[in-house]
Amino acid sequence: MLPGINFYGWIFALASLMQISSNVAVSMYAVYHLDTYVSQPYHVFIGYLLILWGSAFFIVFANKYAPHTQHVGTFFVIVGGIVTIIILAAMPKRHATNHFVWSSFNENNATGWSGGVAFLLGVLNGAFTIGTPDSVTHMAEEMGHPRKDLPKAIMLQITLGFVFAFCFAVALSYAITDITALQGGFNTFPLTNIYVQATAGDNGVRNPGAAFGLLFIMLICTLTCCVGLTLTVSRTYWALARDNAVPLSAFFGRVNERLSCPVWSTLFVCVLATGIGAIPLGSPTAFLAIAGSFVVLTTISYAIPFTANMLSGRKYFPKGPFHLGRAGYAVNGLAVLFIVLFDVLFCFRTVAITGLWWAAHAVKHYPGPKVMALYIETDGVAPVATEKSSASAMATELKQKEAENLRS
Repeated sequence: MLPGINFYGWIFALASLMQISSNVAVSMYAVYHLDTYVSQPYHVFIGYLLILWGSAFFIVFANKYAPHTQHVGTFFVIVGGIVTIIILAAMPKRHATNHFVWSSFNENNATGWSGGVAFLLGVLNGAFTIGTPDSVTHMAEEMGHPRKDLPKAIMLQITLGFVFAFCFAVALSYAITDITALQGGFNTFPLTNIYVQATAGDNGVRNPGAAFGLLFIMLICTLTCCVGLTLTVSRTYWALARDNAVPLSAFFGRVNERLSCPVWSTLFVCVLATGIGAIPLGSPTAFLAIAGSFVVLTTISYAIPFTANMLSGRKYFPKGPFHLGRAGYAVNGLAVLFIVLFDVLFCFRTVAITGLWWAAHAVKHYPGPKVMALYIETDGVAPVATEKSSASAMATELKQKEAENLRS
């Protein structure tokens, strides 16, 4: 069950990353045509398909070069990240005030929730970083010394990621000069508009070349991540098939020895991701909900073994080089509490309101859906719809309900 939960979380993460990468690519065109370009959902979907199937093609036919893409990505994340932070800090002709960056949270809170609730709900964006340490764990079987190297890689990523993310967030915040432009700009990718503001010259004259360069750094980083994430998700599904945990396991569990790749698992993952990527064409809100479920599903897949480990006295978990002893109970317990808290909050808008309304009213007063036809089953006779009788029955029932409500 746990690998299945984790897989579905990762397939949603793959769709989210492809969507981000495609948004960056579309924005690189848009910065040169800000006054005339009108963003359309299908523009992003076309880019989505090109990036997704380009990643699949690379993994299937150039699998041995996949590690090199991560070297390129690492270089652009580190060097490109430093360059981006420096440009955001030094290039703007005007900067946001200290009050705007550090003290204006409630002033700019347009969510309709209180500041505390808005902050907790906003953790969803940062919670996507759960994907990085989790993706590392999926490559454990391909590490030479996973008992030592895996924890080191996770801690190094968390430490460096925090430092870079904090510096980037501060530089980005000071580069914002018009926050209203981010709430209804030319594109659904607000980062583009911030880059445009940060690189603008005197009197607000745009510098599309500079904005394009910053977006290019972001594009290379996301493209290499797309390759790595497609690899991770396809390997996850292949592992499920290998363990006979999915339908057609014998088929999807095959590995092409010549290509050194589980081709059918990779293609299946990409077909599934293609369908998910088409959702924004009809309902962007539905896609955002699916994307957010990545965090919920992934953290649930961790909370269950954490809880089982504690309830079993941590005696079935083999001790490794970084075993925490009794302190592990506190770490696991806090992790489970945080997961429960935030997973409820991430579903707060609908789950909490619907649940409270059901408990307060609907459990006693909601009669269930009404059907416009009453089907009567008789021996040897097919069901016959009696629409008039059903309508009269419904009217009688409604009158009875109204009378009961008046008496109560």
